[in-house]
Amino acid sequence: MSYKIYNGFKFMTADMADALSLIEGWKPKLADLQRKWLARLHADMAVSLLDEAATSPGRHEGKVPLDAVRNSILDRQAKMDASSCRDPKIDPDFRISVFVHDTGIYGYVRTERDDWFEEFMQTDFVDEFAYWNGTDYRPEGVSREEWERRREVWREILDEGRSEAFECAERALAVTNGEIVAARPDFATRLNRSARRLAETREFARRELESRPDGAESDRDRFDRLIGISCDLMRWMNEEGRSAVDAAAATACQVLLPDIDEDDLMAVIENRPTTDPTPGEDTVAARI
Repeated sequence: MSYKIYNGFKFMTADMADALSLIEGWKPKLADLQRKWLARLHADMAVSLLDEAATSPGRHEGKVPLDAVRNSILDRQAKMDASSCRDPKIDPDFRISVFVHDTGIYGYVRTERDDWFEEFMQTDFVDEFAYWNGTDYRPEGVSREEWERRREVWREILDEGRSEAFECAERALAVTNGEIVAARPDFATRLNRSARRLAETREFARRELESRPDGAESDRDRFDRLIGISCDLMRWMNEEGRSAVDAAAATACQVLLPDIDEDDLMAVIENRPTTDPTPGEDTVAARI
């Protein structure tokens, strides 16, 4: 059987009541991490709407950035819960499953937020107890004998299949406009992101036009053609596309707001002129 318990750990205590109390004690720290993450998520998405609107007129016209982002995150979380599909970018879950074994109390964490798990493992009440098979690689400092012992412990735990699960994150947590504004990305980050998007969009449009067949094209052939262009663009962006990104940065620098405040994030996006020679183009993902 395949085992992949990357986020496995062992409680330092052997008392279940103590273990549960320690989990409760961790929640305030997690709430602080979640609040900062949620503010950054809203800020990044809302600022991106404004920057895309500035560099591509017509995009997001009529939207109020913060309102649109709040609704988008809530809608995506609802769809994620209903379908059980992953959506890592907006998933705040931090679920701890706890197992009692003859040799102690163990657990693993299910989360998309690696930095939260790293913070959890820095606490003084758990010790790392990960295990996976299918490869000879094991964590530094873990002997082969210890690795085999972990395999047996996890095999017995998972074969038994009995656990208690605790959802530690607060799904209903909300952040204020002030927190979001304070978490907004700086101009250099925005400029680089906008330049890469513009360069990618322009090159995609050029390649898509040049690769169109003379005759009819089935939906499947078109899909394969666009996917092929997108895959080639990943390499192009990191190699010969660098000069195109620099050129796009010059364009973006002229139209991006130098700073963004709460009024900008709560104002309706309006269409406005730009110096971008390819206005209104969608991103690669939208085209596909």
